[in-house]
Amino acid sequence: MRTAIYFLPILFFALLITSCTGKPRGSSSDGNNKQTVELTFDSIVVEETILLFPDRSIDDAPAATLNISFTYPATFGTGEQLQKLQAVFYAKVLGKEFADAASPDEAVQAYAAQYADFYRGDLEEMYEDELEEVLVSNPHALNYGRDAKNKIMFANENLVSFTCFYWEYTGGAHGYAPQFNHSVNLQTLEPVTLDQVLNSGYQAPLTGIIKEKLLRVMEEKTKDYRGQDVDDDELKTFFSDYDAIMVNDNFMLTETGMTFTYNPYDIAAYASGLFEVEIPYGEIAHLLNREAFEELFPDTGL
Repeated sequence: MRTAIYFLPILFFALLITSCTGKPRGSSSDGNNKQTVELTFDSIVVEETILLFPDRSIDDAPAATLNISFTYPATFGTGEQLQKLQAVFYAKVLGKEFADAASPDEAVQAYAAQYADFYRGDLEEMYEDELEEVLVSNPHALNYGRDAKNKIMFANENLVSFTCFYWEYTGGAHGYAPQFNHSVNLQTLEPVTLDQVLNSGYQAPLTGIIKEKLLRVMEEKTKDYRGQDVDDDELKTFFSDYDAIMVNDNFMLTETGMTFTYNPYDIAAYASGLFEVEIPYGEIAHLLNREAFEELFPDTGL
C-alpha cells in the first residue's frame, strides 16, 4: 500500500498584467483596447510513503518518501494559452514525459506512480535474489527518498522565472540536491534561451564574468577552514578543472539580473556544494540583445 496526504490546490499568488502593445496576450479587453491577462498560480502538495513490500507486514518496513510541492499556472489568457504554459511547467518541474498531461493533478499523480515503480524496480534490479538478505542485514540501504519543489522567483507581463529544487536519496552515504532555473517568455510561451537574449559571441566574455564570480563564491565557501588568505591561483585548485568551466544553460532572468547555478559535482567536489552567481544587467549590458531584452523588460532603462 501507499500512504499519501494530498493537499488541495492552494492559491499561491496572482499577477494582474495590463499591456498597451495591442498584442493578443490577454483574455479580455476594455474600451481603450488594453489587453488584460490574469496570471495566477496554485500549488499541489503531496506527502507520500511508498512501502517496498506493500503486501507484507514488516516492522520498520523499508520505504521511500516522496514530497512534492508543485506550483503551476492556474489561470492565464485563453484556455489554449494556459494549457501550453502548464505543459512547460509539467516538463520543466516533473519531466518532459509528463508534458502532455491533461491536468496538474494528472501530471502529479503520474509522477508519483512513476517514482513508486522506480523505487521498487531499482532495488529489485540492484539486489536481485539478495534482496531478502539485505532486508535482514542492512535494511536502511533499502530506504529511498525524493523531494521535488518549484518556486516562482520573478514574473512580469512578459516573463515568468522559477527554480526547481530537488533532493534524491537512494540508500547511499548522502543525498543529492540539485537546482534548476527556468525562464518562460509569456508572449511565445517558450523557454528563454541565452542565444535569444544575448548577442552572438557572448560565450567567452560571459564565461569570464561567471568564473570570476565563482572564485569569489569559492573564497566565501572555504574561508572558515583555509586558515589564511589564499590568492586566486590557489582558489582555482579547489575546482575540479577551473579552466574547463563554461557558461551553462542553468540560468534565469529576474528583475535585476541573470542567475546561474552550478550543481554539486558540476565544477567541484560534492562537499563544495552548489554554486550560484548573480550578474546584474549593468555588468553585461554590452552583451545584451537590446531588442529581445526590451521585449521582456520594456522599462529597464538600460
